[in-house]
Amino acid sequence: MTDLKIIRSGQWTPAGQPSYDVEGHTYGAPLTLILEDMPAGRGPRLHSHPYDELWVCQAGAADFSDGETVHRVGPGDIVYAPAGMAHKFTSTGDEPLRMVCIHVSPKFSTEWLEPPPSN
Repeated sequence: MTDLKIIRSGQWTPAGQPSYDVEGHTYGAPLTLILEDMPAGRGPRLHSHPYDELWVCQAGAADFSDGETVHRVGPGDIVYAPAGMAHKFTSTGDEPLRMVCIHVSPKFSTEWLEPPPSN
């Protein structure tokens, strides 16, 4: 039997904006997580992963899109994108979006499908 692994809050890696992530391979885990705490108007541009991804919305609201259709989600909603599906989301509403993003992979792998915004 292996030991239960505890990943303490100070071990999470800042992921830009006020979000944190942990890649599972660092701890021998098959999943990678992001804890999102994102102000309104922010979110990743259209992209895909070669693995499944799930989001659990805890607070705030977001518009999720596959590049064509937009779905509004809020607290308690769970979103699932199968491997290879294009997706993006934008935090909406008056309070920050708080979500747990679950990447079904021990490491991040992202293909960006939209160019970064020009400043």
